[in-house]
Amino acid sequence: MRPAYLGRLVVFGALLHAIGAAAQVPATVAYQGRVAVQGTNFHGTGQFKFALVSADGATTYWSHDLTSMNGGAPVSAVSLPVTRGLF
Repeated sequence: MRPAYLGRLVVFGALLHAIGAAAQVPATVAYQGRVAVQGTNFHGTGQFKFALVSADGATTYWSHDLTSMNGGAPVSAVSLPVTRGLF
């Protein structure tokens, strides 16, 4: 009886480890958006500032150049091509 119980415990532990490994933070996050100027889709090179902030905008969790603090905008911008309003 003990060997079967031990075997199940090992399998369960391995599954938990696999689930934990799969839940790691990704290195990149894919994002797509739309830019319009006065209702017209923008076409050209856009200057973007990216930051992840709390819902109330008071805390910065991450920004593309690591300069955003307390929910503020990053200092530098990222140049991205925008085609028919889509980046």
